[in-house]
Amino acid sequence: MKCDTTQAVWQHLKRLFEPSSIAREASLVETFYGIRRLENEELDTFVSRLEKAEDDLIAANVNMKPEDQIKAYILLSRVGKDFELQIQSIYQWQKDNFTYEKVLEALLLENNRRKLVAVSELSSEAVQAFSSKFKVTDLKTSADGSYLQKITCFKCNQQGHFARDCVENVSVSRDTSYLDSVTCYTCGKTGHISRQCPDGYAPRGGRPFRGRSRWRGSQRGDNTPGQPSSNVTSAWFAKVVDSGPVSVHAMVCSAKVNGASDDWFLDSCASHHVCGNRKLFSEFAEVKPMQLELGQGTSTITGCGTIELLVHVNGHESAIDLKNVYFVEGFKRNLIAIGKIDQAGFHINIFKDQMRVFKSDSRACSLFGKLDGGLYRVQGAIQYRIVIRKN
Repeated sequence: MKCDTTQAVWQHLKRLFEPSSIAREASLVETFYGIRRLENEELDTFVSRLEKAEDDLIAANVNMKPEDQIKAYILLSRVGKDFELQIQSIYQWQKDNFTYEKVLEALLLENNRRKLVAVSELSSEAVQAFSSKFKVTDLKTSADGSYLQKITCFKCNQQGHFARDCVENVSVSRDTSYLDSVTCYTCGKTGHISRQCPDGYAPRGGRPFRGRSRWRGSQRGDNTPGQPSSNVTSAWFAKVVDSGPVSVHAMVCSAKVNGASDDWFLDSCASHHVCGNRKLFSEFAEVKPMQLELGQGTSTITGCGTIELLVHVNGHESAIDLKNVYFVEGFKRNLIAIGKIDQAGFHINIFKDQMRVFKSDSRACSLFGKLDGGLYRVQGAIQYRIVIRKN
């Protein structure tokens, strides 16, 4: 069968599946007037079934539409004994107020009130359970206390505690005999570490010392203060760039390494790159001198620029551009600041005295360093792009 319009299709389907027959009308009447709320059924669900049954009845025969008060009586009588008190209250209403909408509103309000009460009771039970848990814990703790009376500490041979709680640990932690072999790198004397040095705030170069240096080496020197060592170079690194007069001091970090070479070192303590070889810069600009405090005197930052490295790691060539590198003439170590590499988006991995640096978009290692005297010496052949663009 072919229908010309959508309405014709709908009418055809209605005649097939919803025939207007006496048998169907009888079935719909029985469904509507015999409807009941099921056990544990939500009130909203029951109301939806009731209104659906009414709509089906009206669709079959509009003359069979139930009156409003009939719907209200059916709702009250079939909602169940759970709402018995509310039903008795509705029976006391004036007849003018007895409509289906008002009855439904009263039942829904009561249903929502019960849900809120149930939620409050669950919250109270949760609080009580939490409190009970603490009470059980307290009882267990007291029981453990009696159990400890049978425990013997293997450090002091006394009963009542474990070795980790032994009072002997306090005396051991207060033992300072090990300091006899410790040399302070601030004053060069033995018997204390740098942060406990009485000379830690002594004036240096006309200005008071404003920060601590960090020991990064694996050896401790015993040189007299003020006398530089012939085989140990103290590599200090400026933390900030300053174009002011010489009287402005740079805050520094330090690391001691043996010997002198043109190798590059990865330093997690440095906050800027530093180089002592003017010829390695591809871009260079002179700056107003700024003093750089060293362990045995001072040096001066006179320039800043870019150094372009070509590093070979496991057959892979990687281009590394070091920006804002400080030039300190005669500096014995070339330092790469780990903090600057991290800010540039590189990934850093340190494991078993080896440091690997990766670009964010590559799995190939760009820099590979091995721990050497407190710093990570860059491994592999290094080439430079020497193009002076600015004097």
